[in-house]
Amino acid sequence: MTTASSFWWSLPGPSRFIEAVAGSLNDGRSVVVPTPRIRPPQFNDAIRRACDPAGSFQWFEFTWRGEKTSPANWLARQLLKDSPSVHVDGRILALSNELPSGILWIHGLTMEHWLAWKDFLKSYAAGCLARPAHDRMAIIAPVAGLNPSSQGVTDVSLAVVPWMGWVGSHDQLSYIAWQTRDRGRRTVIDEVSIAIAAELSGFDPGLAEVLSTLPLEKLINPISTLCEYSQDFEWTTFPTSQFEQWENGMVHYTDASLTIHSGVLAMKGDQTSKDELTHRIWRAQVSVLLPFVEMRRRALVEHYMSVLIPPFRLLSGDVVDRVFDLEIGQLEWELTRQQQPVPRCVSILKQIRNRLAHLKIVPAELIRNPAISMV
Repeated sequence: MTTASSFWWSLPGPSRFIEAVAGSLNDGRSVVVPTPRIRPPQFNDAIRRACDPAGSFQWFEFTWRGEKTSPANWLARQLLKDSPSVHVDGRILALSNELPSGILWIHGLTMEHWLAWKDFLKSYAAGCLARPAHDRMAIIAPVAGLNPSSQGVTDVSLAVVPWMGWVGSHDQLSYIAWQTRDRGRRTVIDEVSIAIAAELSGFDPGLAEVLSTLPLEKLINPISTLCEYSQDFEWTTFPTSQFEQWENGMVHYTDASLTIHSGVLAMKGDQTSKDELTHRIWRAQVSVLLPFVEMRRRALVEHYMSVLIPPFRLLSGDVVDRVFDLEIGQLEWELTRQQQPVPRCVSILKQIRNRLAHLKIVPAELIRNPAISMV
């Protein structure tokens, strides 16, 4: 059975990240993964499945708890049958005949430990060059709060793959659509709700799961939900440094641009932040409702084709020569001028179109109006 986390990691953006990490590990390269303090769920399980789908690798997992000894000596005690009594470094460990091949995951690394581990990993990578790729112990070391640039770390047998910039808006759309898959036939209300939830959740699958359960009215007015969701992250101040913002999970690169977490905007509460949330909701509505209005407009034109004879001279003095070029407001005016009955849906569709054209959010009651689904 597919779980939520396994589905999320199978999406195009997250799966490309997994492939980048797993590809390096399978080539015998160790991998440093700079991450923010808030990581996606089941991070290690997804990488393990990609590296070893058949379950044939030797897989080791150790947790570093700020041991008093060096990383090399600590690992030697864990991995070698005859633990050396003298100090070893990364190169000596990598060359040891007792070191098994496979993949080793190091949990618990933060910036507090990074300097010691950086030196060890570079030394270890140098030692690995003397061994065939298939006979190495590749290390994966996620480091919370490590600057994604990590200059001076990457080597022939050591890669750096930051958790940054892999998630796109299409990933969240697919994820939320999957989360709501059991709700029966989709309506325009469902499509708008999915689009808003995806736009607001941005790069955060946890927020996507929360928003996918909300009715349209709460998605259009999401501030209380966003604030409640964000309380555990202690976002009481907003650092000026983009790196610190990323480190704390406040921002991420989505669709090649830096995106502020919607929860941060809700917590800040200033007018600029509120305007950005409003714009995200508007952008989501535009993606669904403008095509919907256009589809309904064309259906109405086809329905009234027998009485809509071009050219059409508008109040503005402009002339429309083709019947399918009539906009929804112009269609309403032309039907009224000919004393034809104008369906209630025309007025609703015109209101939706006009609000979006003026950068205004469409209220839930207009989207829920049954008239627009009966064209």
